[in-house]
Amino acid sequence: MVARGLVVLSDADTDAPDLPAIGTVSTGDEWESGGRGIGVAAAARGRVWVDRPYWTGNPSAGWLAEQANAVIADGGTCQLGNELNLALEDFSGGPGAWAALDAEVRALVADPSRVLAMPPSPGVAGWQEWVTEAGPFACHAYGTCQQMMQVVQWYLDNRAGDVYITECNFGAGNTVDVEQWANLELAPFLDWCAAIPRVKTALYFAWTWNESANLPTSVDAAGTAVQTVLEQWEDPPSGFDINLIRDSLWQTAETLENGGWPWFGQGIKALVALSKGDK
Repeated sequence: MVARGLVVLSDADTDAPDLPAIGTVSTGDEWESGGRGIGVAAAARGRVWVDRPYWTGNPSAGWLAEQANAVIADGGTCQLGNELNLALEDFSGGPGAWAALDAEVRALVADPSRVLAMPPSPGVAGWQEWVTEAGPFACHAYGTCQQMMQVVQWYLDNRAGDVYITECNFGAGNTVDVEQWANLELAPFLDWCAAIPRVKTALYFAWTWNESANLPTSVDAAGTAVQTVLEQWEDPPSGFDINLIRDSLWQTAETLENGGWPWFGQGIKALVALSKGDK
């Protein structure tokens, strides 16, 4: 079963629902730890906690290992870095420099199995070059169910080790119907993840984000259908296969169309197409 959850970004996010997994983006600021304390408390309750110490530029291996060891000591798993293939993260040296730093850090941490390889942004061409050989792996996936599945499948096909989806959403900057996306894209994506033992978490970004007000559609989960789906989702029965369900629905739609109920059949086909990300 995949552990679903939310990424919280502030110590004030105590109103986020208590789900099986939680992500935090910790800072060293005395006045705002980025929700780290919420993550520590969740881990103590048996939740899966993934923390991403915040940094930009090129940190030293010693500093990054120190951050990771602190997370591990507090019961969490540490993600090393965030989408370093984006210019705004200010990392220099490219994939080669990152691979070297990742290896240095792994040699210094107390438990490398609780250190997640940095997830590059899948929206940038060549993102796969940034994925180190050593895992386990953090993964970011955005868009429709089909688009998110494709990113995760790349990891499954090309790397050995567990995959922690530490960010997923419809894609910041996109204009979407959040209720439709939550039910037709997020829910089946969780179903798909649940059938893959190597996929350990699926964390929606974010509970609330201070940049959401600047987006055409807010990515905040609070008070939306995303929150409802995450709270109500249940692990599918053993042997569940979303593609088989889609095939069955498509066959039912064709039966309805041929039986004199074209509008019902076409409506079902439209929903199936939406769930696959087809236009």
